[in-house]
Amino acid sequence: MAPSETNLIAKFQKGDQRSETHIFNLYHRALFYFAASIIEDTEEARDIVAESFIKLWERRAHFSEMRSIKAFLYIATRNACFDFLKADKRKRASRKEMLYLADEAVPDEDIMHAEVKADITKLLLKEIEALPKQCRIIFKMIYFDELSTAEIATRLHLAKKTVLSQKARAVVLLKSALLKRKLMFLYGFVIVEYLN
Repeated sequence: MAPSETNLIAKFQKGDQRSETHIFNLYHRALFYFAASIIEDTEEARDIVAESFIKLWERRAHFSEMRSIKAFLYIATRNACFDFLKADKRKRASRKEMLYLADEAVPDEDIMHAEVKADITKLLLKEIEALPKQCRIIFKMIYFDELSTAEIATRLHLAKKTVLSQKARAVVLLKSALLKRKLMFLYGFVIVEYLN
């Protein structure tokens, strides 16, 4: 373990707020998309991830390396997502739900797959943040907040045509950026969820 990581862990174990913030910033966004991909409810996903960080903080003295912190956060988040799905009365019968609920003990490979997907999502998020301001705002409102074209037009005081053209522009710019970074092979894995 690198000296900087050892120092961070030592401070975290002692209750240092800066180290907690650092760890939060490191994993929060990826965990949110991990949770949202399982339960398909962004508000609940935010709450679940927040609870996972609270649980981590309460158990901070037991962690001696970043790898175990990351694993704990993913497992705590995953388990909370399963609990949410079990209690959910909507009776969605998606393949994903059936797969996860069929077995309490989800194989480590599934967690690894989710971590890889979350890491890839982080790469995509960097490209989204680099979009021109209006493109970025509209893209996030469509794909992350799940607002309709009409809702966005009303909120931003824009014509619907403008919203649609900015969405199209964002997609073109993202695809171009990914091509330049030779990341288009990821298109079918994660990016298709956002760009189609």
